[in-house]
Amino acid sequence: MKVAPPVNVDLRLHPHLSAQPARSTVEMERTVGVIMDSAMGMILEGSETVLVVDDELFIVSVAHDILTRHGYRVLGASSGPEALHLFKSWPDLKIDVALLDIVMPVITGPELALELQKIRPNLPVIFISAYPEIAEQRPQQLRHLQFVSKPFTSVKLLGKIREVLDTPQRREASKQN
Repeated sequence: MKVAPPVNVDLRLHPHLSAQPARSTVEMERTVGVIMDSAMGMILEGSETVLVVDDELFIVSVAHDILTRHGYRVLGASSGPEALHLFKSWPDLKIDVALLDIVMPVITGPELALELQKIRPNLPVIFISAYPEIAEQRPQQLRHLQFVSKPFTSVKLLGKIREVLDTPQRREASKQN
């Protein structure tokens, strides 16, 4: 692997450094991520579409960066009403899994999950929250859904998404769609 020197390095003073263009930071992180994931025995890459709904735009942005770096397509929404608008405006929009914050104003994550499942009964949902104890306060019919606590690592988030998408029931539902 060739590494380009930092921008401010004069190649005349460092003839051993390659003048070849470096791979982008994203490519490097992706390569390192795949190596680390492989070492852990996990495949975290994907091509599915993930809907991320959180009232904290920073979380939507972080999740977007993590997921797109690993090959996923990401749609972001900053509220429950915005996410519902997406589903109602584009009923054929392909979304493979929804990542929903539990605590949001107007429509909470659990309320949003119930609404989304009325529209798409087979849509997998993963809850996220900085308050793990709130996960236990979900309605009974939603307690089987997966949960990731914030702050999350990329391995934790990607691992949970792959776990949900790779279940036998989910793979069968994807074939039918």
